[in-house]
Amino acid sequence: MSLLKKIFGKPTPINASTAKIDQQVYLVNYNDHYADILGDHIAPPRLAELFIFRAWTAQFGYRIFSSNVDASEKLIGETVNASKYLGLQVFHQRHGFSVEDELGLDFISLIEDRWRGYDVVVSTMPKADRLPTMELITVLTRRLDIEDPDVTYKLSIDFLSQLDFIKRTAMDIGIFGR
Repeated sequence: MSLLKKIFGKPTPINASTAKIDQQVYLVNYNDHYADILGDHIAPPRLAELFIFRAWTAQFGYRIFSSNVDASEKLIGETVNASKYLGLQVFHQRHGFSVEDELGLDFISLIEDRWRGYDVVVSTMPKADRLPTMELITVLTRRLDIEDPDVTYKLSIDFLSQLDFIKRTAMDIGIFGR
């Protein structure tokens, strides 16, 4: 973005579309995306769990890559709403099964349960100078019931890749370093 446009242009709206929640959470073809990562471990309940994790990662990323508290709060709400009201339907159509049916709870109960677990890891890390990647992925692999170091490694790389995407998007919409 040019400096003059940044100074004199209209600010980019902050919403699910500009934050690319769709690209991160529900437009992903989970079968294709996770085939190499999960290998023989790929199964509908695991893909459903990964949908919940990617939604958590999206809102978490906008918490850590935004210096604008209001924008962060808005994007947390946008992530929940977009994932619930559009994302679940898109996921079901694309993959042929329901996240809620596979995991046995309604979406809000799922995110309250899962997100609380991930947030506990983040909030209890003794070192604030690093991202608790392996600790988060350990919580995820327990949820997935997978004890494979190769899968753990690949999931951590995927998590960091999504966070990088969020950081670049946050820069593009002007909430990173504001």
